[in-house]
Amino acid sequence: MKITLLLVGMLTLLASCSSVSSDSVQESNVASSEPAAESSSSSYSYSQPAKNKGEMFLYSDPVLGFSIELPKRVSFNPPLPSVDVGVFPDHAHQRVFIALKQWDAGYEGNSIQETTLKLLQNSDNPRGPRTWELVSKTIRNDTELESFIKERYGKDCVSGQKAMTAQEGTFDVKISGFTPFDDPDGDCVVNYATVIRYSPSRQQVISWHMGQDVSFVSGKYPNWYVYDDDVVKSFRFLKK
Repeated sequence: MKITLLLVGMLTLLASCSSVSSDSVQESNVASSEPAAESSSSSYSYSQPAKNKGEMFLYSDPVLGFSIELPKRVSFNPPLPSVDVGVFPDHAHQRVFIALKQWDAGYEGNSIQETTLKLLQNSDNPRGPRTWELVSKTIRNDTELESFIKERYGKDCVSGQKAMTAQEGTFDVKISGFTPFDDPDGDCVVNYATVIRYSPSRQQVISWHMGQDVSFVSGKYPNWYVYDDDVVKSFRFLKK
């Protein structure tokens, strides 16, 4: 009798565990199958020791009408333990590049090169310095904003949530409408952090891609300081 009861108890326990496991798998599959609804700039969870944060400087561009704070120097790899951050305006094309002033073209420390605007303008160069390209455009209404997003990110992309930033009247615009990589007819694959700042009063939008990894850091991983979010939060449109 005791053996029978023990067997029944074990079978009941196994059935209960099996049910919980099955439910967990189903919930996990549902969560993983849902694509991200909107894009956003990354908030890095790395260690952020204040002692590794270096000096910042303010870049103000009266032509494109914005300002942004940048780190003066960031960490790099030997033989360049640290490198100056530079700003390279390309006003003829309504854009500004933010990039390291020096970079290793060979990735082995044997081909250090100076960054130039001409180099940054060569979008076909896959081994250039890590760069943020801030693109500006006049936007008179939401319809033109939608056109800008489709032109820059893909024809299936649309604007999502618009949230007011720390600067009154300036909005952080998210992107919606993502399509899977394996969709041959889809055209909204945004698998990187990107930023869109929109000012209806200025009738202007400025956008830039942050990429899939950190760009500007000081110190060494994991005890480094990542400037990327600080830079994004410092962005301001200038008053007309």
